[in-house]
Amino acid sequence: MVGGVPDFRLSIFDVENSKKLVMPETKLPCKPEEFLQVKFNPGNRNQFCVLSQTALFMFTVHPAYDVTERGEQKILGESFRLETSEYRDENPDLSFVKFVWDAYNHVHIATDMPLLIQVDPKSGKQVNQVSLSSKPACCTLTHKHMLVSLEEGLIQWLKLELPEAVIGDKDKSSQHIKVLDEVEQEFRLGMTIGETGEYEFIAHMHYSRSFK
Repeated sequence: MVGGVPDFRLSIFDVENSKKLVMPETKLPCKPEEFLQVKFNPGNRNQFCVLSQTALFMFTVHPAYDVTERGEQKILGESFRLETSEYRDENPDLSFVKFVWDAYNHVHIATDMPLLIQVDPKSGKQVNQVSLSSKPACCTLTHKHMLVSLEEGLIQWLKLELPEAVIGDKDKSSQHIKVLDEVEQEFRLGMTIGETGEYEFIAHMHYSRSFK
């Protein structure tokens, strides 16, 4: 949860146990007007990312302890701490738009240029980028494709290069998918906004099948 004025604090609510996590005060790591999205990693409930116009901030939740003093008694309670890392692009003119997690703990970011970038948020490094025919409005992943909605009114299915499956290997830290510059399918909406001649485009997409 992202709080409002005056401090814009980050809070985490455990839905399964119906309680708010006890953790040090953590404020939004960017200017409120630059905040775009926050999403938990579908494959790891202890990781989430905050996207601003200029940076991707990753938070990892770790267990800790909270000591409460009641008179001479010290009560040890459950609490949590946050480990953070961030990614900023080398191009100062590049702004971020939206992002999506993949099944291998990487993040794919749509930008305000005809460019889709893939980031390892833990290391704060870019691992791949794909050039597009126009600016991406949003993106989402299936098990075989990266779907990208472009501002020219197109939805493109970009092919994924999947890692080799190793039987019994549950550690995905050394594995990752790669979005290829190969369009396997596309669909044009064919609609314009009034008499402006500008194309209508999809601003949000969601793929409902789980990564698990």
